[in-house]
Amino acid sequence: MGVPNLKTEHVLEAMKMLRGPSIKLIPLSAGEESRVYLLFEDGREYILRVNRSNFGFKKDAFAHKHFHSASLPIPAVLAIGDLDGTHSFCITARIHGTTLQDLSQEEVRYTLQPTANIMRCIRECDISRTRGFGPFDQHGIGLHSSWRSFLQSPVHQEWAGISYLVWSTAIQPALEKLLRLSEKAQDIRSLVHGDFGSNNVLSDGCSITGIIDWSEAMIGDPLYDVANIFFWRTWLNCMDQQATFLEDALDLNENMRKRLLCYQLHIGLREVNESAIREDRTAILWAVARVEDILRQLN
Repeated sequence: MGVPNLKTEHVLEAMKMLRGPSIKLIPLSAGEESRVYLLFEDGREYILRVNRSNFGFKKDAFAHKHFHSASLPIPAVLAIGDLDGTHSFCITARIHGTTLQDLSQEEVRYTLQPTANIMRCIRECDISRTRGFGPFDQHGIGLHSSWRSFLQSPVHQEWAGISYLVWSTAIQPALEKLLRLSEKAQDIRSLVHGDFGSNNVLSDGCSITGIIDWSEAMIGDPLYDVANIFFWRTWLNCMDQQATFLEDALDLNENMRKRLLCYQLHIGLREVNESAIREDRTAILWAVARVEDILRQLN
């Protein structure tokens, strides 16, 4: 559940009660799941995020503790707590930069190689403190016993809010194809950000200054992060530029292309389901069309 009706005034008053009367806030962004603010406290600047759950915040703390380096800048988590009995808050160090999504088309071009370098750093991280596959919890324990189990999770989940026509023409064929493609999935264990490439990558216009929001982080095939970029390429220009760059830089063979399509199908099915839960008809229709396009590429 997100925080669609949360007011800045309410957050400010709650934070003053928790941290002191000198607190000041400037709203930065409002997403489906969280609110983000620039927080001023004792003459210093921090980032404040508010969500109904602290689960993602605790994963951010785990990511900083185990994966942060000069080559992979992840903001330090300074405090996690209860805001008002309904919402949780997280205070992190502020990393200056603009999201790739908010850069101009020309500016994105200068970040393509640095972004690819960051992806390499992510997949080369030491994951010896983790176990399992798929999305992991605040202790680094994956929810699945194998990468195949994670890939097949949409097949076994409940589907609601999808019309019979959409189900029969797009979702059911996609699930059947995903099941077949994932049968031979290998148990590759690398760190995967899980939502990489647009509003979770910060840049100063030349270098990458920070990688934020590790709530979707998982253990598995690092090509999954590449697939996320490919999946969203028709939605965001920064993703399309990255996808074009990676197609050349990675020298994709047939096996890699099939894995990428399999992972895009998985991402698409998850997006359809999450959009249906939010009752976002526009997002459902776009995601269904994207799933159908991926199916055509596989046939």
